[in-house]
Amino acid sequence: MSKDDLAYSQQLALVTNTISKYTRISVFEISMKYLANKRSGSDEGLNIKNAPWLVFLLVKISSQENGKLKMNEADFVRVINLLFRLQDYLFKPDYENILMSFRPLINQQMWIGGGEGKSIMSLVRQCKILGGKEKYEVAGRNVVGFGVTSFSIIWLHIFLQMGDRKDGQVFELNMVDLLFRLQAVVKIDEIINFFGYFGIRYKDLPAYFEQYKEKSNGTFEDYYYDTPLKRKPFLVSGAHVYIFNCDLIFSSFPYMLVDIIKRADLKGELGKDIEGYVGACLAKTSKVVHSESDLKNIYREFLIPLKGNKFPDFAVEESDFVFVESKAVEQADWLKVSSDPALLKKVTHDHILKALVQCQMCAARLKSISKYADKNFKAMVVTHGDFGFLTAANIENFIGENLADYVREQCGVELVIPLEQVVYITIADFEALTLGMQSGDIVLSEFISSVANDYLTSSPKLLSEKITAMCGEDDVYRRASEIFSVNDDFISGVVGFVNAGSGLRIRNTGGLISLHQHVMMDINESIERIRY
Repeated sequence: MSKDDLAYSQQLALVTNTISKYTRISVFEISMKYLANKRSGSDEGLNIKNAPWLVFLLVKISSQENGKLKMNEADFVRVINLLFRLQDYLFKPDYENILMSFRPLINQQMWIGGGEGKSIMSLVRQCKILGGKEKYEVAGRNVVGFGVTSFSIIWLHIFLQMGDRKDGQVFELNMVDLLFRLQAVVKIDEIINFFGYFGIRYKDLPAYFEQYKEKSNGTFEDYYYDTPLKRKPFLVSGAHVYIFNCDLIFSSFPYMLVDIIKRADLKGELGKDIEGYVGACLAKTSKVVHSESDLKNIYREFLIPLKGNKFPDFAVEESDFVFVESKAVEQADWLKVSSDPALLKKVTHDHILKALVQCQMCAARLKSISKYADKNFKAMVVTHGDFGFLTAANIENFIGENLADYVREQCGVELVIPLEQVVYITIADFEALTLGMQSGDIVLSEFISSVANDYLTSSPKLLSEKITAMCGEDDVYRRASEIFSVNDDFISGVVGFVNAGSGLRIRNTGGLISLHQHVMMDINESIERIRY
């Protein structure tokens, strides 16, 4: 343990000792009060820094302690400020790689910026990619007790209820209304399994957090990790179900179904289906799009050996030749907080850097053919999550290593595509981009050049701002729903299920109340069976 780590560990121990003086329940109750009121401005006593991750860290630490004092508002503010000041012992800027130093701080604050609209779009996108495929339905039911269809319909109704909440507040679900709307179209046991899987009771928090305790021994990572409650966003209390924090839901939701797919060992299948979705988006742009098979045929035509070569998923032929590679990856906790360049390089190799190698190798091979010798080559890598990398040049700055040497070591070719013209983009941005390409507002190669120019002039814009501006301020992100709804029987079916009020089986109040009572008993029993 370094001197810096030791200093932080010692300071954390002092803060933990302070927290241990208070009862768990008083800490939990006042934390929930803060999360419920933090943006209303109605309670000056709780009007502290907008840092919900610190509140969740407090809940995590306090769950392992249980003192005798009751925490009041003044105590709460004092302890939160103590937790906040722990950053003084963590943040040690490396002025030779300042971007890497700030990376954990930036990523920690990004999770509260998801928003309801992005979550709903993510849900519909997942329906588009995964819905109607029996392999995912069966895997979901086998692993967690509910399929993709039930997952989608339940979440749609939850989002409908959350539409009236104030940003960030603790929110109680109306379970009676939820059951009234769902019981005709979703099996009751799947509803029970859903809340059993994503829910947790107050008394189970110590056991749940215990599995994360080894990360709480004064480590840099523990302070910046997302709260484990993102995997258990519902608090089940008797006959009531609460959302810990709406922002937490919106931040963690896009990855919930992906985590289930991983548990079912279907990540490879997911990658293929996302690749197909990316290809379908490109196919609607009226551009000349080459698939991986097309690229291999070009190799055969010009007698380039296939063996030992690496290929991107697609290539868009404009005035320039633009490769598009999809990667079904998202940021893991440890990847988001890592500030070690060597570790970052190691863990991004199989996905982020592999895409760079695939595109550079194919560009070098095509450049050797007279037909493509005069072409300029560019690349775009589409990822599920946002890694905070705008271009490959950004990655080079983060990891502090010459990527030209890395590419040469991996596949024996020189850089053909300048690193600033290898752009990394999320799938949500990619959808909006292809809509701009359809309308003729965006030329892909020119878009990449614009991103590269932003990077070189040190004035990068958010990709969403750039895409919207290039489309004449047309809200192509909102219009992305056009991609989802066209010729999709599964999504049409989900919408039909949501609107299936006329098919409700239970029409009397007594029957609905009885159903609610039995369901909540079963949800509590389901949580009881889970071993943390």
